Amino acid sequence: MSTLLQAKSLNIGYNKQSVYRNLSFEINESDFACIVGHNGSGKTTLIMTILGLLAPVSGTLKVNLDRTKIGYMPQSSRIAPDFPATVYEVIASGALANHREKSQIEQVLSEFNLKKLAKAKFSELSGGQKQRVLLARAVVAAEKLLILDEPYNNLDSGSRDKLFQILRKLHCDGLTILMITHDFSHISELANKTIELSCESGEDHHV
Repeated sequence: MSTLLQAKSLNIGYNKQSVYRNLSFEINESDFACIVGHNGSGKTTLIMTILGLLAPVSGTLKVNLDRTKIGYMPQSSRIAPDFPATVYEVIASGALANHREKSQIEQVLSEFNLKKLAKAKFSELSGGQKQRVLLARAVVAAEKLLILDEPYNNLDSGSRDKLFQILRKLHCDGLTILMITHDFSHISELANKTIELSCESGEDHHV
């Protein structure tokens, strides 16, 4: 089993200032790993570092795959409420880096029960529908690794259950998943690894 991500004594932060220090972990193929911690502990900073949007302050982070093979689902709250694109356009934008075929995008639309909404404006969807669209976009982009930032935020119980079933199927199909979450009630039976960022950013942490 190959290692996709490996961190050793990793310090993460902004402008050479660490928000979390001495982080060590490995993410292997077929892992379902969760990043947990209080607000401000550095969870999203870690994701941004893995995606290459931030440079490590110090330590090492090995990303043993082409980053174009990573699918990323941000928090829906970070999408502008008046975002003008249609559901199809949002999902298809995930295929820009890996040149997925139109038939593959259509397949994802079907699997996520979004075909009837393909021409709808993203801004007009419910919270649960938006989450499904953003997840579908990330899945279209993901060939090796799917990274999710709080996918359960602001969802009712029914939408959470649907999202859980989708994640279960993706993982069973062999996709490696790394997810920021506070909702262990849904994913505890799936996750095999936890990366915990405590409030004490100077603590050593190993997974």
